[in-house]
Amino acid sequence: MRTAAILAAALLCLSGCAADPVNSDYRGPDAGVLVYSMGTVEYPSNYDFRYRKSGGGRDSRFSAGSDGDMRCSCLGWFNTTMSDSDYTGREVGKVHIQYMPPGNYEVYAYDFVISSPLDSTADFVGPEKDFSLPFTIKPGRATYIGNFARVRSEGTRLHAKLGVTGYFVISDKHKRDIAIARKQDSGLPPVTISVTNVSRLGQKALLAKELK
Repeated sequence: MRTAAILAAALLCLSGCAADPVNSDYRGPDAGVLVYSMGTVEYPSNYDFRYRKSGGGRDSRFSAGSDGDMRCSCLGWFNTTMSDSDYTGREVGKVHIQYMPPGNYEVYAYDFVISSPLDSTADFVGPEKDFSLPFTIKPGRATYIGNFARVRSEGTRLHAKLGVTGYFVISDKHKRDIAIARKQDSGLPPVTISVTNVSRLGQKALLAKELK
């Protein structure tokens, strides 16, 4: 009986112990707020970062239907911008706000597609190895996790490793971004700054500052 009970529990866990779906439009009384910005630096780009509840595993594969999505799809070529960009200049992008249940989360994956102008093929590009950018959402508070910007790799020391894929700079631009967020949501609660120093992760495509 004991063995049967253990097997039954294991089967239940296989079907129900997967990571719970992330609700990024949660409006409960204990809701917290996630704030971040995404853009590109003189680089035409669409890309996604994904996050999940902590404890979802240590791999960079997406959990279909469970991930929280951070998507940059608002930019044009070089300094050309869409009309709804929140900031322009060398970097062009938008500030994003998501309303979430309290808990511990992690950004753990990214993806983008490179299309060839010669043969119209497309290559999926993602992280070379596992990584985690942890953050916590608290009731009645906002958490700012940084500015995510895609930058050209051509002409830098990373060109030999990355080719033309570009790299990401994840940095703290909360003074700019929080001011924009408060215009988007006048009721934005007090903000905790929680920007991971990605230079410690050993990811060749994730940097804490732009290469010169």
